[in-house]
Amino acid sequence: MISASCRAQEEFLAIVSELVDEHDQHRYGGLLLSSVSGIISAELSGHFTTGNWRTSADELVDILVTIITDGRPRA
Repeated sequence: MISASCRAQEEFLAIVSELVDEHDQHRYGGLLLSSVSGIISAELSGHFTTGNWRTSADELVDILVTIITDGRPRA
């Protein structure tokens, strides 16, 4: 099971490396993984159905990816 998890993480990082420079893939991969985990948790607990946030999980993930690909700090 651990080897399957490692393979999945490697595949995820390969996808992330298509969005950011290879040397940044772990940092931005961690940001994406942890952020999306929180977004999913909020979605499943019903936070986005109350109307208070006026957004959806899908929209937040789209914004996050856009920020990472277009708005990341330049070295």
